[in-house]
Amino acid sequence: MPSDRPVRDLRFRHELFPATDKLADLASDIVEQVLTHEYKHRLRLRQRKPDALAGLHNAIAIIVANLAHFIVFPGEEPAILLPLGHARTVQSEAIQPGFGKGLTAAVEALQEVGVAVVALPTEHHQATTIAPSEGFREWVLSLSLTQHDFRWVPLRDCVRLTRKDSQGRRWAVPVPMIPEADAYRQEMKAINGYLASADIAYVGNDPVDTSDRLMARYFNHPSHEHKLSLDLGGRMFGGFWQRVKRGARQHIRINGERIVELDYGQMFPRLAYAHVQASPPSGDLYDLPKLADIGPEHRGTVKKAFNALMFKVGTMRKWPPEIVDGLPSGCSVGRFKKTLLARHPALAGILNTGIGYRLMNRESCIMCCVLMGCIALGITVLPIHDAVLCPASAAFMVQQIMADAALHVVGHTMPVSVKT
Repeated sequence: MPSDRPVRDLRFRHELFPATDKLADLASDIVEQVLTHEYKHRLRLRQRKPDALAGLHNAIAIIVANLAHFIVFPGEEPAILLPLGHARTVQSEAIQPGFGKGLTAAVEALQEVGVAVVALPTEHHQATTIAPSEGFREWVLSLSLTQHDFRWVPLRDCVRLTRKDSQGRRWAVPVPMIPEADAYRQEMKAINGYLASADIAYVGNDPVDTSDRLMARYFNHPSHEHKLSLDLGGRMFGGFWQRVKRGARQHIRINGERIVELDYGQMFPRLAYAHVQASPPSGDLYDLPKLADIGPEHRGTVKKAFNALMFKVGTMRKWPPEIVDGLPSGCSVGRFKKTLLARHPALAGILNTGIGYRLMNRESCIMCCVLMGCIALGITVLPIHDAVLCPASAAFMVQQIMADAALHVVGHTMPVSVKT
């Protein structure tokens, strides 16, 4: 995994609920504040039907649980990513009652009553984000909540499909009724079941909720694709280990044993070469020697720029700000692409085609294959996109499983490194 990982918003967890009266009462108090606010400002002309009112209670309970968990177990994320569906574009059954067309109004009301801070999408955001207000933060901290105040409930569907438009707005779309969907659900059910009963602990000083183990696969339906499928994206998200800071992962224990990290080296460019049925050159694939002003200190940004060209559909005329700031001045998109193709001419036909979503799908399928292989041998591993954490004593076996999984899924070998 790269050491220059950008800070991203935390994904909203629809499976997180209040577990005790302390947190449930907090959510109920906030529902009453929302209803009073609506009545006072005449925001609703008709009284909610019983099902709609129950949905509001459910949605606010889950949102409050997410915001409270965000406070009690802080990570590096600045906010929680909460796609609202934009009311008019909701096309599938809500993941939970209350998370359909009325969700936008409920979230806006939480901001109006001083519970949440809501940020609408901009060109740099993937979706609406929500964060606790300072007043709500103080309220939650005064309750001295622990992980026992939260409960994780497996959802009906651990396979998700979301669409994203050119403005960065994202909403859920129906998962197609295809054999692959059922197969992926069965895989995730097996993975979540195994993780739920595994001996996993955290012995560091940071506040960590080790009961947070449920994972789901998130597939993408980008705007340039017209047909619904499960061929794009598919990364697994969830699990407390994905939020633990890199330096603190050493405090995770599996079966009481210290862990090591194993990851695939330069996976995305290697997946790109596998896609075009070619062999990559030797050495660091992110090394571009013909760019004289690019040095080792720019490697992280070179990787981002390489990936940007694989996810972009159509001509990219200028870099996003996070890439501009990391490259030497004068390193235009055209100059970078020309130098990149001088090193990787076999990839000329797939840049600027959106192939990145398909490569991410291959990555996610490889990782699911790794987890299922480890489960078959009774080995607990914790996935982090293109890497896993595993007991040190099982590192050699897991390394072999990872190598076999890549060969099985994409037909090409990929190096796997062990980090202690």
